[in-house]
Amino acid sequence: MLTIRELSESTGLTISTIRYRIKVVGLSPAEAIKDAQVAFLSLLSPSDQEPVETFSHQGEDLTLAELAKKVGISKPTLYQRIKVLGWTIEEATDPKRRIKPNAHMMTGDTLQGPVTKSMKEWSEDLGIPLSTISRRLGLGWTDNEALEFEVNTERVRAASVKASEASRIARRTRKEMEAKMKAKRKAKKKW
Repeated sequence: MLTIRELSESTGLTISTIRYRIKVVGLSPAEAIKDAQVAFLSLLSPSDQEPVETFSHQGEDLTLAELAKKVGISKPTLYQRIKVLGWTIEEATDPKRRIKPNAHMMTGDTLQGPVTKSMKEWSEDLGIPLSTISRRLGLGWTDNEALEFEVNTERVRAASVKASEASRIARRTRKEMEAKMKAKRKAKKKW
């Protein structure tokens, strides 16, 4: 049986991702790596007879593995950028264009159709503060709602009511606790 480290190296998944899927989600090791293994194995050619996809970069036709080695980016990362995110070869191999692993990707409707970008990219493109988009998403708004300039005032009012209700409960609870503490102090003084 393979160790988690060996599974990680063979699939491109991080050790923590595999461990989470096995221990928290309750998947078997085979199930935990199934999707990644299919994507990762599609990058490799098990035999010479099977055609390997090549990518044209700076006048050379390179396999994904060769391209990854040449530009210094891992194969799974390059695969994700090209196949999943739909980046061009130039964008995917540009060392300045990086997406942080924890960046929240959002899909917004544009005139050209749905577009997926990081929260930071949407913030810069639309001129909406990153904190505003993040707060809206935290309140349960959809990606499209979070990216709108005109805000639904009913939604804002509902969030405000929830916040004021929580504040009122906290004040009441604090007053009740203070009253109990005061009663305990009086009881101690009597003894």
